Amino acid sequence: MQMKHLRETLYSVLLFQDISFFDREAVGDLTSRLGADCQRLSLVIANDISLILRNVLQGIGALINLLILSRPLALSTLCQKKAAKLVQDFTAGANEAVQETFSLMRTVRVYGTERKEFGRFKQWLVKVAFVNIRESVAYGFWCVSFSTLYRSTQIIAVVLGGISIISGHVSAEQLSMYCIVSG
Repeated sequence: MQMKHLRETLYSVLLFQDISFFDREAVGDLTSRLGADCQRLSLVIANDISLILRNVLQGIGALINLLILSRPLALSTLCQKKAAKLVQDFTAGANEAVQETFSLMRTVRVYGTERKEFGRFKQWLVKVAFVNIRESVAYGFWCVSFSTLYRSTQIIAVVLGGISIISGHVSAEQLSMYCIVSG
């Protein structure tokens, strides 16, 4: 129900734009936005708010740690947002190629340019696949770095706890309780 309302709202906003807006924006881009963007937004809205907040806080903390430890890795994480935008743009380009071909199918057949049109569509799909691969690699780096940082803090806490036990500042029971509660 939310998705239907979201798409209706976006469509009505797009429908009443100035004509110059439609001169600047490709039909494929607009239809992709109406479909893909609404779908993504609906999935975000459907998730539990506390889960989103927790992930945001963990992400901010991990990003701060990541920036301190490795700026290039942190920047690759931030590039994921740009990659998602590129995927949408390239998908819109592929959709536009399909719409143009289908709407001009008689002309395509008369001139025998089916292979050329297929090649044009295939180029867009190659671009999408390339960005998806880069996005997957960046996500893999993110997961590895986040897990490494998380486990490193646990190890540091245990080592410091061991030192505190040896120096007599903390008992073994207190350290065990800390590990159970925080882990």
